[in-house]
Amino acid sequence: MYDLITQEVPRAQEMVWARHILVADKHTAELVRNLLAVGQDFGKLAAEYSTDNGTKEKGGDLGWFRRGVMVPEFEEAAFDLSIGEISQPVESAFGWHIIQVLGHELRPLTAEEYNQARDQRFQEWLNEQRANATILIHDYWLDLVPTRPTLEEALDKLLAGP
Repeated sequence: MYDLITQEVPRAQEMVWARHILVADKHTAELVRNLLAVGQDFGKLAAEYSTDNGTKEKGGDLGWFRRGVMVPEFEEAAFDLSIGEISQPVESAFGWHIIQVLGHELRPLTAEEYNQARDQRFQEWLNEQRANATILIHDYWLDLVPTRPTLEEALDKLLAGP
C-alpha cells in the first residue's frame, strides 16, 4: 500500500540554496538589512549578529533545501526570492530572519530526502483518509456474549480439578 501511495513522489524537486541571519527582534533585523543594503559582507554580519549557532560561523549558509523542510514563513520567503536577492525581515517562531538566496534549481533528492518525501506523502494521504472516514461502531454484539460463567468462576473450576 505504501509503495502504491508514494509511487508518484518525484526523485527531483525544486530546491533553494540560501543563507540567513537570525536575530531576536525586528529592530536588529532592520539594522542588519540596512547594513547589507550599503554593501556590508553577509558572512561577517552573520558571524556578528546571528543567533543561529549552527550557521553563523558558516556565513549563515543553510545549504540546499526543498519545500516542506523549513518553517512556512521562512520557506515562502526563500522560494519567492531571486538568486542574489536579500529579503526584508521575515518573522518566524525562531525570531527574525534576513535571507539571501544563492541558488534555485530542480535538484535530485538524496536517498534520505526521497524517503522523507515518501513518508511525508504517505502521512498526508493517511491524514486525509482519517479526516474523511465515517466510522460506525456496531456494539450490539455485546448483548449476545454470554456473561456466565465469570472469569473468576471459570478459574476456580479449573483449579479445583475434575
